[in-house]
Parts: sequence; C-alpha cells; structure tokens
Amino acid sequence: MIYEVVIEGNFWGKNKTFPSWNDVLAQYGRKPQIGNRTKQEMQMMCVNAIRRQLNVVIDKPIKLTYTFYEPDAKRDLGNILFVDKIFEDAMQVCGVIKNDNQQFVKGITANEVIIDKDRPRVVVEIEELDNEML
Repeated sequence: MIYEVVIEGNFWGKNKTFPSWNDVLAQYGRKPQIGNRTKQEMQMMCVNAIRRQLNVVIDKPIKLTYTFYEPDAKRDLGNILFVDKIFEDAMQVCGVIKNDNQQFVKGITANEVIIDKDRPRVVVEIEELDNEML
C-alpha cells in the first residue's frame, strides 16, 4: 500500500515551503531557541498535513519517497532533504508509525526537484513494505 501526504504553502521566505538545512543551522548559530522554534513550527506543519490527509496506523516497515516542488533551482537537494527527519518525527507524534528508527523506516529516496514557482510543496509517498520486499 502506498499513501501520499502533500505539504504545501509559502511558509519560508515567502516562496518556499520549508527552510533549508543551512537556514536552520544559521538560526541555531545565532540563538538556539530560535532554531528550535523553527524546527517545532516545521514539525507542526507536517503534523497538520498528516492528520488531515493520513488516517492510518502503519505496522509494517516503510520506505519514504520525496518529491520537492521548489520555486527555483537555487537550493541543492541535500539542503532541502533534511525535512525527512522532521516528517518522520511528525509521523511518530501522530501515531502513524511506532518509531522512526531503521527497524521501521527502511529507505528514504528523493525522487526529484520540480520547479513550480506558483505552488511550492513537498509530496511524500509512504510505501508499506511486505516481508518479500525486505
């Protein structure tokens, strides 16, 4: 079974859905409380999307596939892929998965970055893995 969660909106810098890893590190460097607040806000965005779009408890291991819709090609994939950690934590908070360790999350893939300046978003596919796939 494959589930999909779409996190969309212009939340960061007026045209991006999430900050990059460099942005968050810079905030932590200036003042750890500000960096932590940004992390918490990002997690709440993920929690809200999960609660609206995903009403399931997944007991099997999963694989996550991310597709990023960015307003431009300025940010490198490694800087935006860090949202995975926030998303995994949010799934755990929502009770979708029991834990985000390697026993439960078996793979993470960044599908591609697509330019869409009018509708930035992150699409996450959550694939339940059968025993044959492990």
